[in-house]
Amino acid sequence: MSTRKFAWKNCKKEKYEIELTAQRVETEIDLDPFNSLWDTIPLHKMQMIPLSARNNPVNRVQLQAVINADAIAFRLEWEDATENRSSSRHEDFKDAVAMEFALGDTLLHKHGHNEPFFGMGNRGKVVNIWQWRADWQTEIETKEKLKYATEGLDLDTMIFGGEVNPVEALNPFRDVPVEEMNAEGFGTLTPQPQTKQNVLGKGVWKDGKWQVVLYRSLESLNKWDVKFERERPPILIAFAIWDGALQDRNGRKVVSMWQQLRVP
Repeated sequence: MSTRKFAWKNCKKEKYEIELTAQRVETEIDLDPFNSLWDTIPLHKMQMIPLSARNNPVNRVQLQAVINADAIAFRLEWEDATENRSSSRHEDFKDAVAMEFALGDTLLHKHGHNEPFFGMGNRGKVVNIWQWRADWQTEIETKEKLKYATEGLDLDTMIFGGEVNPVEALNPFRDVPVEEMNAEGFGTLTPQPQTKQNVLGKGVWKDGKWQVVLYRSLESLNKWDVKFERERPPILIAFAIWDGALQDRNGRKVVSMWQQLRVP
């Protein structure tokens, strides 16, 4: 009994709101989640909240962040026993993760509560959202494999009579598995124009975990992009995860509260 009391006394209460930091580096940043660069970057753990009743939800996500003179990157990791990469059939649901940024110099828990609602923002308080999807990454990887396997062959003529090509049947406009969007409340989620999309990403599922890197140049293409400027107030950032095995989609997901990200 005394041992159990001692263990309980020394447990640290899980935190829903923490302060995050991006570490400045001089080296080049890439999309590889297993790049040795990440071995020395501080790790932050955040508690997640399910928005619907479920068994065994994803209850935490780990974050690392780096920034150099040209770009910023975030490495996200969470436990997921199954990789769900397809949503092509009605019964399929994909794994996904999103990062949400409050725009402007919004402060958390200050008088007047000028921060947006952490679930999609609210009227007049726009948020910037980056979403990575496992199904989109699978489409891109499959398209690359098919291009390599069929290089030099005119499949339109040889096999499909010029009507259907297995490479072009996949989304010809999706080059990255990430979409950048904005919202100011429920029902307002809007993708940015294709010419303004400048977030890259890559996810790898290994040993029961997803590791996803999201990357963006510091130069902004859209006025509704989050700005990663030096010596600015902390950026409010929140997270959402969809578990395909639990049929997550749209508002069925787990989310975090606002966190504060400091950019050196």
